[in-house]
Amino acid sequence: MNPDDVWGIHSVVHTCEMRGQIPEGIRFLRDRQPQWQTGNFLSVHNSWHYALYLLQGNDVAGALAVYDSVLHHAGSEDVALELLDATALLWRLQLEGISVGGRWPPLAEAWARLLAPGFYPFNDMHAIMAFVGAGDLGRAEEVVTALERAVAEGDPATTGWRMTSSVGLPVCRSLIHFGRGSYQRVLDDLMPIRTRVHEFGGSHAQRDAVERTLLEAAIRASRTDLALALVSERISVRECNTYAWSKRAWLLAAAADQPGAASAAARASDLAGEIRAAAAS
Repeated sequence: MNPDDVWGIHSVVHTCEMRGQIPEGIRFLRDRQPQWQTGNFLSVHNSWHYALYLLQGNDVAGALAVYDSVLHHAGSEDVALELLDATALLWRLQLEGISVGGRWPPLAEAWARLLAPGFYPFNDMHAIMAFVGAGDLGRAEEVVTALERAVAEGDPATTGWRMTSSVGLPVCRSLIHFGRGSYQRVLDDLMPIRTRVHEFGGSHAQRDAVERTLLEAAIRASRTDLALALVSERISVRECNTYAWSKRAWLLAAAADQPGAASAAARASDLAGEIRAAAAS
């Protein structure tokens, strides 16, 4: 109703994400580019949503082009919301084993300048993702140590303490375990709290990075039954999910279920094709 309301645009984008209507979301954003793409605080965040849509269409090059032109570049300032978006995009690619070139180190340095561990665990999590992505596990461990100190010495009556102690700390530990290749330990950290991750902030779309980390850890730990259960859960929530069908195809192929793998791969391909067609229209 009000094309200049970038928060309203943002709300529609989330709705399309949650309903699996990715082609519709892409067309919506493309039709309204003049309203949201520049000159407002949400331009970077809405661009991140657009990049996530592109990833659902398997357009890695397109998503990285959004990263380089909008999410993080030489002219970017150290704004937490923007660093969250940049980190979340690269982490998704990292989980898939996709090289992002030299993009991690500048992002990690930006987090190092900005971060105050223990204040907001959602930021702490993304900073650790950037440090792990840059190969700086030592700096990631320093953040976890600071969080442990904040829990030991902080005020249990504060929201930050509760979010950090119950969710933030185990999530941050899990990311370091992932970076070290200790995938069973990732599962040990995340499985007990996976239904409570919303307690430390962020949207469903943002917290999906944690769910993807859990799923990828299950795959790499050879916990195939668990991985298939997690994928089935994703599909039951949003059937039109390219990522979930691709993972299902991979898992069924690994289990020698070639007909099932072929069916899942075809569904993933069809969905991705619809998304790419929307982006190209």
